[in-house]
Amino acid sequence: MITVVIPIYNRAKVLGRTLESIAASTYRPINLILVDNGSTDGSMDVAQDFQRKYMSDDFNIYFTEEKQKGASFARNKGLSRVKSKYVYFFDDDDLFDKDFLQVFEELLTKFINNHNTPDMICLTSNMQVGNKKPFVRDYHIQGTDPVCNQIIAGPLNTVSMIFRTEFLRNIGGWNENVTTWDDWELGVRALLHSPLLYWCKDKAFHMTFVHDDSQTGPSIKSRKTAIMNAINEVGKQISLPSHRRALMIRRLNVNCHIPGLWRVARLFRKQ
Repeated sequence: MITVVIPIYNRAKVLGRTLESIAASTYRPINLILVDNGSTDGSMDVAQDFQRKYMSDDFNIYFTEEKQKGASFARNKGLSRVKSKYVYFFDDDDLFDKDFLQVFEELLTKFINNHNTPDMICLTSNMQVGNKKPFVRDYHIQGTDPVCNQIIAGPLNTVSMIFRTEFLRNIGGWNENVTTWDDWELGVRALLHSPLLYWCKDKAFHMTFVHDDSQTGPSIKSRKTAIMNAINEVGKQISLPSHRRALMIRRLNVNCHIPGLWRVARLFRKQ
């Protein structure tokens, strides 16, 4: 019912840890698509060793390749190979929660029994920045306009979004013009299409790591040009005055690095 897609680029040192955390899942069957994005450090050797170790009737591990550099290109290649009703994207340097797939299956069964199929299921995760203490990455502010909330606070990132596959395809998949904050841009674009959405708040799943070589990067300042590109892409998609005000606040935050500014998202109430 769900396929996990992981783009891989030069993660030989940590990829084994990530893949083993998926193998530790309490739920089967698992469908896993690994997309090599031009690795040169032996990452695919790690992935192939993993496939030989775990490939089975209830653990399907597929490989594909995307030569165009960039996570969005690789994720879209993986998306093109997905046959399941839902798709979930994971990063090649994070840790997968062993109970995640079981909880998802139980949630989805409940929705189907109620004749209700969500376009997105959203969740929180644990995050560790450098060597600092991990924390729960929960910027979802209930009662706010969800688009404004995403623009200012960014609660939706790669590992917090499960998509109905056809919904994601219909809204265009990942934006290949965006190289950083592509998950933030996708979150805004998805919400603009008014999806049937469910927030799973019972537990923070997974552990994501922010480091110098991660997609997120060590700081906003270090990726400012690429982040402003993502902001400009979102600016092309929004028209409501409230959304434009929210984007102005986000742009201010990137330019001036104001700690805690994301909290003003709570002022943008649902209409």
